[in-house]
Amino acid sequence: MDLPAQPREILTKAHQEGARAAEILYTGRNGFDAIVEDQRVIRRAAVSSQRLLVRVFLEDGRTGQHEADSKDWEKSIVRALKRAGDAKPDPLAGPVKGWTISESGGLGIDDKRYLSLSETERMDVIMRAEKEARSVLPQAKTTGFGYSDQRTRRVFANTKGVLVQEWSTLFEVSGTVSVPEKDLSIQGGVKARTFSSVASLPYGTLLAQRVATLSGPTISWDGPVRVMLHPRVSAEIFGLLADQFGEKRIGSRNVFLSKGRGKEGFFDRRIHMVDDGCLPGGLRTQLFDDRGVTSVPLTLLREGVVDHSFISVGGARATEGRATGHSVRGKLRPSNLQIRGGTRSMTALIAEMNEQVFVIDHIRDLGASLNMKNGELDALCSGRICCKGAEPKVLLNARLTGNLVDAFQRLVRLASDTDRYGHVDAPGMALDGFTVSVD
Repeated sequence: MDLPAQPREILTKAHQEGARAAEILYTGRNGFDAIVEDQRVIRRAAVSSQRLLVRVFLEDGRTGQHEADSKDWEKSIVRALKRAGDAKPDPLAGPVKGWTISESGGLGIDDKRYLSLSETERMDVIMRAEKEARSVLPQAKTTGFGYSDQRTRRVFANTKGVLVQEWSTLFEVSGTVSVPEKDLSIQGGVKARTFSSVASLPYGTLLAQRVATLSGPTISWDGPVRVMLHPRVSAEIFGLLADQFGEKRIGSRNVFLSKGRGKEGFFDRRIHMVDDGCLPGGLRTQLFDDRGVTSVPLTLLREGVVDHSFISVGGARATEGRATGHSVRGKLRPSNLQIRGGTRSMTALIAEMNEQVFVIDHIRDLGASLNMKNGELDALCSGRICCKGAEPKVLLNARLTGNLVDAFQRLVRLASDTDRYGHVDAPGMALDGFTVSVD
């Protein structure tokens, strides 16, 4: 994963071709992918890519960029300059000033075991996971059990003297377990920075156990109900909300969160969300973003109030502030999210409530079911109705409706059960304000 030319050589060439300033981002990846179904290998292959993004700036602030295979870097300069010539002037454009690291250090974890992993070890993880799922629930259908890993080298340099690089590893296993006759299908898995983290987790067993729990006798329901969001559901919801915290989106009338900026009582005061791009071992921990900016930890929701937002390089210059280091492929993306939890477990909280509680295992296609303009949620979900002293009952593919602002204002309790799903570390949450209907 070597650059075809030294960063300074590429930047000098861009200057010679007519750029006032320039920056480059090299991303080289080596990895392995595999998919298994019914203990048969559908796919297994080594994968690799080497991409170079060239961004150029002209005298009047016009900017252009082009990304291609790194060996075509000279063509990328020409194409980036052509695009800059067709662009509109931007007085806030230009590379960032910064710092230099010559060694391959960084915040991302580079698993030292990666280079010695064999294909047998990799395939054993996924074959074992599917076998365990089938043994827990023989009548279920297992599909798309996959394994992937990659080791990535990122290098950033610009004509302001910035030169940084880092190495990191990422591993992922996933699969789907379904019972077609019940219209029940659950996809799950785990992502981690080290091989041991995905190899040691019995995710096939855990996935099948979730399906088995929801495969029992179902009941009907129609009306209001207190819900308990499992940490994975809380994580998915807050992950979607955090996507709206870009400087332009959070100020837009088309995003309901914009109404909560500085407004006390927007959400319950116990709701607190932090974005931390420096979190050790986090899936989105990185030394620098795509503009060469280091990450700044931010409090996005402070005691129920919309607080900070992600800021681009141009936005920082406009406000004489600091870019927050969230630029990824042209967008402002959240890094690692942490939502404050409580002090009592979900089980203990449910046992203390006199009400029946709908413990939601998962929500179908949450992204399409949540209206970001007004916070309205209309989604299909599955879980169990729990009440102290009674046997839990299953609600399968129930329609959940309500408004997130209303529900987060009516927070009952935060659970101590927290878990990291993807890049979000979230707790279980008991909420009022939802209605459920299922035949």
